[in-house]
Amino acid sequence: MIALAWNCQGLGSPGKIRFLKDLTRMERPTFVFLSETISNYAKMEELCSNLGFEGFIAVEPQDKRGGASYPDHLIDGFTECLHDTELIDLDITGHRFTWERGRNTEHWIEIRLDRVFANA
Repeated sequence: MIALAWNCQGLGSPGKIRFLKDLTRMERPTFVFLSETISNYAKMEELCSNLGFEGFIAVEPQDKRGGASYPDHLIDGFTECLHDTELIDLDITGHRFTWERGRNTEHWIEIRLDRVFANA
């Protein structure tokens, strides 16, 4: 199994999209994780479809820090994938959130964007 994880920091440039398409074509990953806080749901869904991936999960802004829970069918599929591949979520040390914006304002957002899974 090959996994690809990338903190995109904006997928608006054609160069980044071309790079991602070339990389997925060359490496043929089993799944791709994109950390992208700028693009909207529709754009990310279209990109995943263009890359040839069938499954798609997006974390919307309201899902950050206690927002709406994910639909059961998405959680069940993800859990099944972890089980089938014998992957475990490695513990995080330090602060439990890895990204934030708006500290000390009423719009402060924190979320754990990255996770590391491994098997032995």
